[in-house]
Amino acid sequence: MDTTIRLWDPTTRQCTIFQRQHGTQSKFFGNHDGNKLASTLYDGIVHVWDSITGQYTVFRERGYRITDIVWSPDGVHLASSSYDETVRVWNPTTDCELLAFTEHTDMFDNIAWSPNGSQVAKASRDYTVRVWSLTTGREVSICKEHTDKASTVSWSYDGARLASASDCRIVISEPTTGQCILNSPIETRGFLRFDST
Repeated sequence: MDTTIRLWDPTTRQCTIFQRQHGTQSKFFGNHDGNKLASTLYDGIVHVWDSITGQYTVFRERGYRITDIVWSPDGVHLASSSYDETVRVWNPTTDCELLAFTEHTDMFDNIAWSPNGSQVAKASRDYTVRVWSLTTGREVSICKEHTDKASTVSWSYDGARLASASDCRIVISEPTTGQCILNSPIETRGFLRFDST
């Protein structure tokens, strides 16, 4: 693995290369209009990139490896999860931590914003999927249907359902209560996404 992020224009097939001086990129995620990218490194540092100029700023050195990082739907805030078993919500412009969610007992594999940006869902290796409110800073619900590490979570487009996967099973749950709607076997534990309907 090298130290670059490569951004491709599907129309022109041109590639913009974002280069760091050291460290291997772990994950990266673009905001809603594509003008910013957030990337994480195995050394726990977060970078926010300008997708036009390729310039970046370091807004936080965490000290723990970050497992996921996601922009809010409006592109203003970042949510990150790490090996210290927390999910944090940041304002990358001011380098200000807004909230920290610490109720899990193991680290997270995946986090997802609700479509309206008011809640964050987290899939954890403690077999749970939890939903947190950014308004109150409190846990909204917890789903305990999984019998193995929850590896991915996704919101439906209307925010009324959550899909999560682990142990070759998919669970559909109600995000305000954590109540299971569907628990069904699947052939893989890859990433989940709802379609637009």
